[in-house]
Amino acid sequence: MTITSAHIFSAISHYQKTNGDTALMEEKNTEALIEAMMKMEGNDYVTIEEIDGLGTGFYITGHGSYFPNAIATGAVTFVTSV
Repeated sequence: MTITSAHIFSAISHYQKTNGDTALMEEKNTEALIEAMMKMEGNDYVTIEEIDGLGTGFYITGHGSYFPNAIATGAVTFVTSV
């Protein structure tokens, strides 16, 4: 799976608009999400999960998961529960 900067930007933009976290937690989760998406590795704040039909997603604890869509669009699908 290839993650583009557009995917990362889409996920971060959505997270920052909808998270409801404190500023400090938002900053930590944002940095952790960027790191997880760039390295394709989970960390203390983001878990990587595989769901049939959606592919590889990045779950932010207490918020939801971001699943990158087609490379050309740079869009992500946000899922709160399955």
